[in-house]
Amino acid sequence: MHDGEIRRLARELFGNRYLLEVAAQISRFSDGQFIVEEIVRATGIPRNRVDLAMKKLLAAELLKKLPESGREHPYERMASGYWRLCERFLQELRKA
Repeated sequence: MHDGEIRRLARELFGNRYLLEVAAQISRFSDGQFIVEEIVRATGIPRNRVDLAMKKLLAAELLKKLPESGREHPYERMASGYWRLCERFLQELRKA
């Protein structure tokens, strides 16, 4: 399945076209800490779209905002099966 189809499906399932890809990328950060720019670089998703997905994940208490470090706010991924689910689901869709 190509990115356009994946994003259409993500919008239907999660209410945001990019949420699945952003969550899958967050699951890949080995220590669970990251800044938004790392997601932008890794996925190629525009910053404003990543920011919208991040707001949803923060509202769901799946992320925690850490004290500011320089120009960026670092985030920490909270322990949840959600991350692995998103990563595995995205892999499955890309193989389809």
